[in-house]
Amino acid sequence: MPITCRDLLNLPFFYKSIELKGGSEGLDRVIRWFHALEGVDEIKFLQNNELVLMTGISIGNDKKKMLKMLKGIAEKQGAGLVINTGKYIHDVPQEVAEYANEIKIPVFAVPWDIKLGNATRKIGELIMEERSRYKNVQGLVKKILFSESIASENFFDMALFNEYKLSVRKQIMLIEFQTDQLRNIDEPEERLSVLFQEVMAKYGQACLFTWNGNEVVFIISEYDKENMFPIELKKEVKEKFSLTIYIGIGGSYEKFPDLRKSHKEAHFALSIAKKSINKEYIVYKDTNIFRLFDRIDDTSFIENYYKEVLGQLMQYDEKNNSEFTRTLEVYLEENEDAVSTIKRLFIHRNTLTYRLKRIEEIMNCSMEDSETRLNFRIAFKMKTFLDFVK
Repeated sequence: MPITCRDLLNLPFFYKSIELKGGSEGLDRVIRWFHALEGVDEIKFLQNNELVLMTGISIGNDKKKMLKMLKGIAEKQGAGLVINTGKYIHDVPQEVAEYANEIKIPVFAVPWDIKLGNATRKIGELIMEERSRYKNVQGLVKKILFSESIASENFFDMALFNEYKLSVRKQIMLIEFQTDQLRNIDEPEERLSVLFQEVMAKYGQACLFTWNGNEVVFIISEYDKENMFPIELKKEVKEKFSLTIYIGIGGSYEKFPDLRKSHKEAHFALSIAKKSINKEYIVYKDTNIFRLFDRIDDTSFIENYYKEVLGQLMQYDEKNNSEFTRTLEVYLEENEDAVSTIKRLFIHRNTLTYRLKRIEEIMNCSMEDSETRLNFRIAFKMKTFLDFVK
């Protein structure tokens, strides 16, 4: 798991003497590295998700400089601030603690007898260990999903199940970016990976993922809709990087090799998510009848079926430049509610009545017949499904 500001509170070399002074809502910020700074002007050298450590030798008890330092850390998207108190800075002022709460940047105090030089060495060792573990995790995810021959399942159980505490059933979550958007960000994979780790840690989810082109493949514990991390991911990526992402979640399985099925299902859910205006993300099990179509290997059967049902009406529209097919589709989508249909189509009620009557004449059917309406609904769903898979 990534090293976060929360972990600082439990690191043994601080001897439990580290104290959180403010910014508790930012404790899940990932610490990518650290930087020892003393002057406010040195903030310009800070990189995103770096932890700042300071003795206060240059600023002393100057509250204004402390606030300016903290503001700079927030602007540079730093991880947090550790202050060595007792000699140059007696204690963290209340105003600084309150500002830390406001900008959600954790501020810690450690007593003077704890040397920051030793602390940076220990933190550095932990970060390097985590980076090595992260690379191993990425390799394991790729082996599970893309390797021709998978090692024994017990091996994956030991490497992933125990350490990352996945639930018995797990599934694949896919995030897709537009390639041209990523080109506008410096170090996109590294910076976005840190964001993923922060969000997943906030929701107590194992953060097992790998990059595959312009998409990110996650192995997650069985998804519960009350766990809102997919929405949080979309929100954070949009706010911090101005990127639009699409999310699809596959089915859940007990065995790791079965996650390949979940990966395929997640891709299908993703294809629907990319064409859904009002959906933050799509879960495969919520694709309803589309799941049935997805299990049909011969898509020509699906295409032929919907053309048999709707072809005559579609041909009439093409020949006469009319809109009967669209009218029928909207009418059924609105559960045959005339008021909702005329609002969506911007037409008069009499126009809708006329079109429905003409549809019955062209198709030689009765809209009063439930089987007829069901057949039309299925045909429209088939057409939509083919648009997704194409």
